[in-house]
Amino acid sequence: MTASPEQQHPEQQQQPSLPPPNRAPRWLIAYLRWVLGHRLWVIGLLLFVSALAAMSVSQGVLSTALAKLFFADNPRYDRHQALSKRFANDEIVAVALDEPQLATPEVFRRLHRLTVKLEKLPWVRRVQAISDLQRIRNEGDTLTTRAYHELATRSKDAAQRALKEIRQDPLYGRVFVSADGRTTALLIEPKVDPDRPVELWESNFELLYDAFASEGFGRERLYIAGGPAHLHQMIRSSRTNLLTLFPLVALVLMILVFGLFRGLWPMVVTMATALISVLWTMGLSIAMDPKISVLISVVPAVMLVVAVSDNIHIASAYLLELRAGRPKKEALLVSGAEVGLACLYTSLTTLLGFASLAFMPAPLIRHMALILAFGVSVALLISVTLTPILLSWMKTPRPRPAERRLLLQLVDGISKASSRVSHAWPRAVVLFFAVLLGLAAWGASKVTVETDLSKRYPAHTPLRVAERFVSEKLAGVNFIDLYLEAPNPGDVLDPRIFSAVSELQQRMVRHESVDATLSVVDLVRSMHRQLAPPSLREKLPPSREANEQYVLLFESAGGRHLTRFLDFERRRLRISLQLNGYGVRHTARIGHEAERLARELLPAGIKVEVSGLSLLLGDWLEEVIRGQRQGLLFAFLTIALVISLALFSWRDGLLAMLPNAAPLVLLGGVLGWFWPVVDSDTMMVAIIAIGIAVDDTIHFLTRLRIEKMTTSHAEALERTFAFSGRAIVMTTLLLALGFIPLAAGTYYTVQMMGTLLPFTLLCALATDLLLLPAMVRLGWFKLDAAPLVPDSARE
Repeated sequence: MTASPEQQHPEQQQQPSLPPPNRAPRWLIAYLRWVLGHRLWVIGLLLFVSALAAMSVSQGVLSTALAKLFFADNPRYDRHQALSKRFANDEIVAVALDEPQLATPEVFRRLHRLTVKLEKLPWVRRVQAISDLQRIRNEGDTLTTRAYHELATRSKDAAQRALKEIRQDPLYGRVFVSADGRTTALLIEPKVDPDRPVELWESNFELLYDAFASEGFGRERLYIAGGPAHLHQMIRSSRTNLLTLFPLVALVLMILVFGLFRGLWPMVVTMATALISVLWTMGLSIAMDPKISVLISVVPAVMLVVAVSDNIHIASAYLLELRAGRPKKEALLVSGAEVGLACLYTSLTTLLGFASLAFMPAPLIRHMALILAFGVSVALLISVTLTPILLSWMKTPRPRPAERRLLLQLVDGISKASSRVSHAWPRAVVLFFAVLLGLAAWGASKVTVETDLSKRYPAHTPLRVAERFVSEKLAGVNFIDLYLEAPNPGDVLDPRIFSAVSELQQRMVRHESVDATLSVVDLVRSMHRQLAPPSLREKLPPSREANEQYVLLFESAGGRHLTRFLDFERRRLRISLQLNGYGVRHTARIGHEAERLARELLPAGIKVEVSGLSLLLGDWLEEVIRGQRQGLLFAFLTIALVISLALFSWRDGLLAMLPNAAPLVLLGGVLGWFWPVVDSDTMMVAIIAIGIAVDDTIHFLTRLRIEKMTTSHAEALERTFAFSGRAIVMTTLLLALGFIPLAAGTYYTVQMMGTLLPFTLLCALATDLLLLPAMVRLGWFKLDAAPLVPDSARE
């Protein structure tokens, strides 16, 4: 007696009568037959390649160079390095020392000894500290320049006077001493080395800490900011990504797969194939470049999630084939071929999404794009090769009651509810999404892109804590440099140029983002106030000769570091702007504003050049945004092409992009309404999301097209929900939950992959299960069986 649908087991209800094996692609079935017929040979080959990959991975090191991370063969960066070598490096290690007894002779002595020790470190070019700042005075009609520690170490009163003078000195002021007089800054300038590996900063900072500790300044009183501190934090983040996030993602995926299937075999199969895919991917990456950057360090976790999703579709289809009554081998062939073909298209779209990152003008991002694209290809190959072999060696799984699997009940509930809603109210569903997308588009129009490198790390990291402390107590440590070049030697000392520089500095220091400015003009003005008659002290020297005399007098009196602002020929002059913010686009705008102002104020014939690492990053970011837009357009067009090929219809392929564009619009809306200023890497997450999110659309529409070959339109849609609905929900939930552990990362881009990427994937699930079926029910898709290219043309 045949049971009624109500009496049947929940997993036996609504199972589609699957198409016969000859509906599957013959070439893929032939490949699977060959694989299953040569299992030991194939396993041996996989193990051999895996051993080579493991050998390659063993050579990897956590490292990168700043030039490789952001700049390729950028002539402006090369020019910046050349100017930094000639004058001063703006990649400063700024150490804020919290010292309550700062105004004492002993502290000045210790700071002087510390300065001597720091300048002996192999990576240090020069050090500035209050103990060794130059005190310029007129003593008996003689200009003297002495280090402040010579005065401060005489007595406590002398130390207090010295500290007061420094705080009131226009050259030093807030740069070196806080308003409360208990915090001082040490500005450590590293030697210029664009190829210095980032990992060296760990050992460099340890030497730094040791030097401070030797003079009694413990780590708990040090707050280290500046560019090298960013690189130091980057290495820490890379280590966290590899040693913490990857195992956490693997654990979450194992729990999810076990919860979905309630069996060890799916967990073993999916994790084995996924881990091999990760191994091969990282093997190629390290073979190409043994340095593992902060971006490459997240590749294993991303690839693990992506690789597992393919296996979920194959495993789910395999179970459905078995329950439809197919023998084990036939179930392996049909599920592997039919789902494998869909996975081929989905892997291609994911590959294109990752490959579109190559439009960004950064060597390491392009490297990551290539590696992720390769990884997707490898994951597909291993899934359709190793998964059938492992399943063929395992016992045929027995159906388990669905009511004993709460997670599976949830999955089926989402799929069935979506089917009912899209069937009952298709027009309402389309209208709802139209209104929602309109509001999201409005919010997305409010988004402003800015990159503050310090904010790419959590607020509790030492770098963020240090930068907040420095910004509250002292001047900021974000620098812009203006370089002036005169036609002839000595011309830069022209009083007209000095007057223009003075006016430029006065205007720029009034800018809310500029804490301080410094140039050789400030030095000459300070000396002039000491030596000139009282009536002329507030003015600059009136002639070039006077300016030259002041410069020579400073050098003959033992003045130090003049070459930081003036070259030997007196043709080139450097002006330093010290900013209190770290947004690189904002920094670039201020720098170019200063450059335009300088051109207006300076006499004709003076060449003006603006530089600085943050400024270059700001200008580079404009190129990144253009590259991201091009990459997003490339991803849309190529993915639309792939879907068109999969559906044998240009019209359906382009139409299918509507529900795939919707998640990105929703993402932009959320950002615009709640976070109007976003980091540039957010667009990178969107590009990755579209490549992954489109997979479910392909699985749904390709299955619907197969079903329409033998059934009516309405019945085909119901059978598609029964066959693909569960797998779509399962893989989306697995992808979203698999990426969520990345939210615990200590780098912004990684965190966004654990927050915004899952959000976008869940939005894509909603559009695939609600909007897409509603569009199908309204007759928007034709899904004809005819191929894009007629057989006669192919022949």
